[in-house]
Amino acid sequence: GTDVNACDRSPDGELLVTADDGGAVKLFAYPAVVEDAAHRTHRGHSSHVSSVRFSPDGERVISSGGRDRCVFQYRVWPMEAPEPRPPTPEKRWLPLDASGKNYGWRLP
Repeated sequence: GTDVNACDRSPDGELLVTADDGGAVKLFAYPAVVEDAAHRTHRGHSSHVSSVRFSPDGERVISSGGRDRCVFQYRVWPMEAPEPRPPTPEKRWLPLDASGKNYGWRLP
């Protein structure tokens, strides 16, 4: 992963935007509470992105680069939510062989 330098929530509370050290501006559905949550990545800055904000009406995102000193403006388009990921099967502490002496985490 990469460090997140800034984030902002849209005025309607539906979206979250982040700026990171990898030069990416990422747009998430709010709240983004799981690691590697579904998002859209937008690139353009030549190095880290130091700041990111929604416009007061929520229709645009403004980002500013660190080393490149550029300011980018993105238009926010409404779209349908991505399909949720299928649930990960739960592993259980079970015998690994017929002897019953060796246990470990495995799928039932």
